[in-house]
Amino acid sequence: GGVGADLREKFEAQETTEESMRRLFPEELTPEAQVVRAMLNRLHRTMEEYGPFQGLIGYSEGALTAATLLIDVQQRCQLTGSENTLTHALFFSGWPPLDPDGTGVLLSDTDGQVIQCQTIHVLGSTDPYIHGSLALYEVCNEDKALIFDHGKGHLVPRERKVLKELVSFIRKHMTEG
Repeated sequence: GGVGADLREKFEAQETTEESMRRLFPEELTPEAQVVRAMLNRLHRTMEEYGPFQGLIGYSEGALTAATLLIDVQQRCQLTGSENTLTHALFFSGWPPLDPDGTGVLLSDTDGQVIQCQTIHVLGSTDPYIHGSLALYEVCNEDKALIFDHGKGHLVPRERKVLKELVSFIRKHMTEG
């Protein structure tokens, strides 16, 4: 029973993570373009005021927001020729990014690997929303994206042993640059 069980059944019935995301994020439920743009503008103002930043961390919808911002920053830097200081991202139980233009969710089968910075995806193999985490992973540069499976559900790990393993993993794989 419950919403989680219903979603797990929907995920398991799908062949790909992308199809699962299309069912979860139908066009009529994606935020309007002006809402996405207002969010990104606010985040850019915060980065200008308190930055520069080398990386972003996001959990669940916060990972979706961070991923959307990463893409927007990449696009702005390409247009202006400016340097992108965001070189790392750490995603916990994430969701795929929105198109910064507000036209929907970005997925690897239609949009490719759109996040180019180094990423670590912390997910749980029993997460009922695991297709969201995998869809985010799949839009990241395959040469710079790694997965750490904490073996639990849709959460940030808290057990001492798992945290030590995660910290070690991050230190080993999250390099400068």
